[in-house]
Amino acid sequence: ATAMELQVMKSELEEQRQQYQRLSQEHEDFLRRRIPGADTGELPNGFESLTELVRIANTSRQEALQERAAKENLQKVLQDIEREIRQRYPVLMSQNQELKELRAQNAEMKEQNRIIYQKAREYATYNRDAEARAQRAEHAYTIADLHAHDLTKQLAILLHDKNRWSNASLAASRATFFQMT
Repeated sequence: ATAMELQVMKSELEEQRQQYQRLSQEHEDFLRRRIPGADTGELPNGFESLTELVRIANTSRQEALQERAAKENLQKVLQDIEREIRQRYPVLMSQNQELKELRAQNAEMKEQNRIIYQKAREYATYNRDAEARAQRAEHAYTIADLHAHDLTKQLAILLHDKNRWSNASLAASRATFFQMT
């Protein structure tokens, strides 16, 4: 780019900037005529032009509309949820009551199981004791049976000896009796 071309570009840029300023001013003037109360020339603090104020107002209005739509949508969803809850409430309450009853039955069954377990342990202890007593009784019976068997043998031997002595004594008495006669 030559110096001449550069000079042409600068002048075109300056013309564009002036045209932009002129259009901005025309737009400001148009807005002042169209917006009630804007022709006073006073802008709120923080705003450089009426165009900026209008742009922010439009953006705020769009955001407010979106928030209102979101709020309405949320209210509709909440109404749907409330309707659903009202429809399901009886079933939920019935299930809740059933759950309470099942919990009560479960607690009762746990208590019954605890008692049954305790009784089973007592019966097991009683059964072990009874088996031990039965074994001791069987052992005592075996000993008594052996003693009875032994006594029977001894008694048989004694009776046998007595009969032998009696027979010998009787024979001697007969012999004596016959000798005396």
